[in-house]
Amino acid sequence: MSTAIPHEARASRSMKTSPEGAPSPRDNVTLMEIRRLLLEVSSQLGRSEPKKALRLPDVKELTGESRSQIYARMNKKCAAYDCTWPLPFYIGKSPRWWRHEVVAWLEARATPTSTSHH
Repeated sequence: MSTAIPHEARASRSMKTSPEGAPSPRDNVTLMEIRRLLLEVSSQLGRSEPKKALRLPDVKELTGESRSQIYARMNKKCAAYDCTWPLPFYIGKSPRWWRHEVVAWLEARATPTSTSHH
């Protein structure tokens, strides 16, 4: 006859953690604990919003670039090629770009402007 741990005892026992403070894989971790850890990690990475996939019209609007300019930035044979341009991923035959990658590209290209216009 095995000894069962009452539900209250299982819920209240302290969770063992790794040296980094994350639960060890052997522990029973609840979905709420996983979500909390994911939110904590993403906030440490400086990204508080979830990933969002953009379609070509959204990328055009966000960057102000035309369709042909966007594809030229990805074409190594083109003079407008930009190795820092985020590459798309595909859902079926439709290209998508991660919003945070496009925004990071824009921010990297932005030139600081003077606050005074004298």
